[in-house]
Amino acid sequence: MLATGASYASIGSAINKHKSVVSREITRNSNPDTGCYCAIYAEALCRERHRNKRKQIVLDRAMKDYVIHYIKKGLSPEQIHGRSKLKGITCVSHETIYTYV
Repeated sequence: MLATGASYASIGSAINKHKSVVSREITRNSNPDTGCYCAIYAEALCRERHRNKRKQIVLDRAMKDYVIHYIKKGLSPEQIHGRSKLKGITCVSHETIYTYV
């Protein structure tokens, strides 16, 4: 429909989406080289974004032991998270540590 010159509003009504959703999709996923929207290219971008997004870190047994060790040493959740970051250790957020403790 885009190739035929249809408006975002008419495309949106055809697929039961608001025109702003159509606009964001086209803007976000158009090929920067050609400026054209292609569904195959958009899906490839989506897969790449999913592959590269930050993964949720789970508070497993080893992480709990790590957190408890430093809590007993008197460190705050922010300090535990910060220390982990400096050491290059993957750690849960300080909010998750607060929830656990």
